[in-house]
Amino acid sequence: MTEDQAAGLRRMFVRRRAGMASFAGGAANCGSTSLVLATAQALVEAGERVTVIDEHQGSGSISARLGVTTRFDLLQAVNRDAGLALVRRRASNGVAVVAAARLAALGDGLTRLQVHALNELLDEIYSQSDWVLVDAAASRAGMSPLARRAQRWIISTNSTGPSLTGAYALVKRASNETSVGVAVRRNRNGLEGTRIYTQLAEVAQAHLGRMPEWLGEMPAPPQWCEPGPLRSAGDTNVHVRAMGEKLMAWLDMRGDKARPAVESAGQVTVDYLVQQFRMNQP
Repeated sequence: MTEDQAAGLRRMFVRRRAGMASFAGGAANCGSTSLVLATAQALVEAGERVTVIDEHQGSGSISARLGVTTRFDLLQAVNRDAGLALVRRRASNGVAVVAAARLAALGDGLTRLQVHALNELLDEIYSQSDWVLVDAAASRAGMSPLARRAQRWIISTNSTGPSLTGAYALVKRASNETSVGVAVRRNRNGLEGTRIYTQLAEVAQAHLGRMPEWLGEMPAPPQWCEPGPLRSAGDTNVHVRAMGEKLMAWLDMRGDKARPAVESAGQVTVDYLVQQFRMNQP
């Protein structure tokens, strides 16, 4: 067996896990959902399979803006009342959406059996996706247990006190292994996003010993799209598209960490198979 053949065999056996990123706003109306949509669209156009887990309800949710309707929630799949195929619906732009508002509302209240079922469902979602993006419904308690699993957190904020306080609280709850980025939505008063970010970053550095990364600025409305129907790439304005491409690049820059291979035991098995193939070659 040649080295090229051995490398090909390894590629056949080593599966790569989907990358996962959670998006949350420090408060309402910070543009977090629009960031999810923009990033999902950029990833799809780059040939990636994307699943968005939607923890929101109402006209401004991912499901509503992509025109995806379902009466099933991921909680029903966790409770074995519905299969994942009934919960995971594909929008016309190629993004798959999983409604999870009812599951998120339970917070840390899942039983051990429910956590086990959720793990199995997420494995199935990972197998059908290259990227899983969570539009997280953050609260005073932070993100949901599902959203906290992500390796990347994208936090959006603006210049208001509640938004900055909420964004700081989210940064504080992130583990040292989690990469945190901040995007700022400029208010109508024109306060610069970099200035708002600097305020947040300096406080985080002083009190937490860590500084979230600067991801960029979202223009004030109406340049930045407001909650409402969004069906295709053509409906995305230039500012949203540019931000989505920037966030996609930020995620891809950390591809090795964001997409860990399966446990090392799997690689050992592949190496063993390669060795056996070589030993049996004439």
